[in-house]
Amino acid sequence: MVEGDKKEVLKEISLIRKEINELRVKLNELDEKKEVAFEKKQAVSKDVSKILNSLKNLKRERNQLTRDVKTLKVKRTELNSKITEKIKEVKKLNDNKEDVMKKNNIKINPIKLMEEIESLEFKMETEVLSFGREKAIMKQIHGMKKELKGAEKLSDMWSDVRKISDEINVLKKEANLIHGSIQEKAKLSQQKHEAMIECSKEIDELKEKEKEEFKAFSDLKDEFFKVNNQLKEKLVKMNNISDKITKYKTIAKQEKKKKEHQSLKDMKEELDEKIKKRKKLTTEDLLVFQRTFDMESSETEKTKDKKEKKQEEKKEPEKKKKSAVEEKKEEIIEEEKELLEAEKGLEHLPEQAETPEDKEVLEDIKEEEEIVLENERMDKDKELDELEKKEE
Repeated sequence: MVEGDKKEVLKEISLIRKEINELRVKLNELDEKKEVAFEKKQAVSKDVSKILNSLKNLKRERNQLTRDVKTLKVKRTELNSKITEKIKEVKKLNDNKEDVMKKNNIKINPIKLMEEIESLEFKMETEVLSFGREKAIMKQIHGMKKELKGAEKLSDMWSDVRKISDEINVLKKEANLIHGSIQEKAKLSQQKHEAMIECSKEIDELKEKEKEEFKAFSDLKDEFFKVNNQLKEKLVKMNNISDKITKYKTIAKQEKKKKEHQSLKDMKEELDEKIKKRKKLTTEDLLVFQRTFDMESSETEKTKDKKEKKQEEKKEPEKKKKSAVEEKKEEIIEEEKELLEAEKGLEHLPEQAETPEDKEVLEDIKEEEEIVLENERMDKDKELDELEKKEE
């Protein structure tokens, strides 16, 4: 490699390394931001789910109250119908009573008259009266009883009217209680309905916020993949340059070693010439002699090792060689099976999502994992191809 080219390559490597470091820092920052955005989106989704549950409970309670109100209204209507019928009965009895009173010229209420007689009799029994006063009351009672005898035919009518009136009062009281219960339950139902409306508004607001958080997460995820692809490209470029440098270094090392060997050979020839002419050897000459000897010994040893290795390879049964290759192939095939099983396991990952947005996120994770697994499988296939080529 030319010195100028070498400097350019080293400069390029330094620049790429800087870019790789910057991309890695940016990628880590994006990953953290992406996770934070996803957690925010998940928090909003949980709030939506919580309020939805509250909304369902409110709706169930409101519907139950509405059903109760309908049932009570039916019961109230039945009671009002009964009250109306009872009032008609009383009116009819009163009309009949008026007719009888007119026909018989009765102008008093026999029930009231009986009450007055009982009051006068009680007064005579409990109070100390003069003879004249007592005689007057006795006369009054006698006259009233005479009137009562003439009005006896109305007493049953009066009793019936009084009885039905009491029944009407009982029915009205029950109807009023039911009416109060209807108003109370209707008010509660309205409160539940208004609470439902508030929940719906809150859910709509949270849904918008959820969309915003998901968009922020999606944008960060896209940016993450973009930077990740840039990093991969830089790493590939870096590896390619590193391979070239390694290759150049190997060639340079071989050339340097070749030059050293040639220099030692030249010095050895000069040393041999000195020995032939029986010239005095210097310390430097002895060092050259030692280095030359070591070099020759090393080359001889390497040549010997190569020969022995070749002989061993010839002696080694072909079956043994093949079995080692086959064993490696089986190992790779088993690893590929494991990768395929891992890919199958990813197929059901999106099904674990609770919401459509979560499903999209899990599908992205699935896609990322599938890419990684696919790359690993491609590496295994490449390794398997190389083994088959060696086997051929």
